[in-house]
Amino acid sequence: MKYLGHLHHADPFYKFLKERIWPQIDKNSNVHFSVHVLRGSNQVFLYTNENSGVSVIGKFFYGSFERAYSVAAGYLTKELKSLEYFREIGFDKPPFYVPKPLGASYDINCVLVEEYCPGTTFSDILKATAHGHPSRLYRKLSILAEFLAKLHNKTAIASERVNFNEERHYSSMLVNHLRKKNLVGDHEAACFYHLIEKWAEKEIMWEDNRVLVHGDATPANFLFSNHTEIIAIDLEKSHYSDRLFDVGRVAGEIKHAFLLEKKNAYISEPFIGHFLWQYCTYFPNRFEAFQSITRRLPFYLAINMLRIARNPWVSSEHRKELIDQAFLNFHYKG
Repeated sequence: MKYLGHLHHADPFYKFLKERIWPQIDKNSNVHFSVHVLRGSNQVFLYTNENSGVSVIGKFFYGSFERAYSVAAGYLTKELKSLEYFREIGFDKPPFYVPKPLGASYDINCVLVEEYCPGTTFSDILKATAHGHPSRLYRKLSILAEFLAKLHNKTAIASERVNFNEERHYSSMLVNHLRKKNLVGDHEAACFYHLIEKWAEKEIMWEDNRVLVHGDATPANFLFSNHTEIIAIDLEKSHYSDRLFDVGRVAGEIKHAFLLEKKNAYISEPFIGHFLWQYCTYFPNRFEAFQSITRRLPFYLAINMLRIARNPWVSSEHRKELIDQAFLNFHYKG
C-alpha cells in the first residue's frame, strides 16, 4: 500500500464521497481524505477520513486501462450487481463475507465505492507457507473450501449442465495468446489444441451442474481477517460455469506458489488434496464428489498454468516450467 497524498477538495470525486458516500458510514462530516493505492494497482485506492479514521475503497474501471468506456461501464455494472447478489444470498456476515457496495458513478471514471475490509491476503499466506508455516495454510484452505462449496452448492442450477464449450474456448484462447506472442511454438500450440479436444470428448467434463463461480479465484482476491472469517473481493468476473473454474484455479495457484517459491510443484500436493477433501465435505456423498472433482481437476490445473504463463512478469525459465506443468496435466489419463 503506497501513500499518494490527499484528495483535493476541487476533485469531483471528493464531492461524491462527501455527499453520497460519507453520510452512510461516518457521522463526522468534516472530511479530509488521505489516499493510498492498493495491491500495486493503478485502479484500486483507499480513501481515509483523517478526522475519523474511517476508510472506503474506490475502484476505477476506466481511465487507467486501454479499454473502451462501454467495456469499463459493463465491468462496473457486473461487479456492483455481483456484490449485491452475493450479499443477498447470505455472504453479508461472518464467517463468509463480501464487501458492501456504497455507491457508484459512471461519470467519474466508472468508479465503484465499497466498504474497506482489511485482512491478510491468501497470497501472503501462501508465501509464508513456502517458508515454513504449513499449519496456517491448512486452516485457511479449510475456510476457503467451505466458502466456495457454499457458494457453488447454493447457486447450482439443477436443470443446467456445464457447457464445456466455454472452457474449451477459454483454454484455446490462452494457447492462441501464447502462440501469437511467440511464447510457444506452432508445434506446441498444435499439441495443446489436440489435448484440449481430447478432454472435450470426456463425458465427465459435461456432467456437473452449472454454478455461480467467483470467476477470478486468485490468492489476491481472498482476505482472512481472523481465524474464522474470509472476505472475497473483485467479483466483476463472476459467472455461471463449472465449479472447477474456481476450485481448479485455487489448486493451480497453490501449485504455482510452490513452483515459484520452492522450485518444486509436488510439495503442493498435500495442500491441494486437503483443499479438495474439505470442499467435498459439503456434498451428500463426499467420496463420489471427490472422485468427480479429481478426475476433472488436471484440465483446470493445466489451463491455469497457461493463464499464469502469459503474464509479462514471468521469466522465460519460469514460463517453460509452467508450460511443462500444463502438458503434464493435459496428458493425465485419470
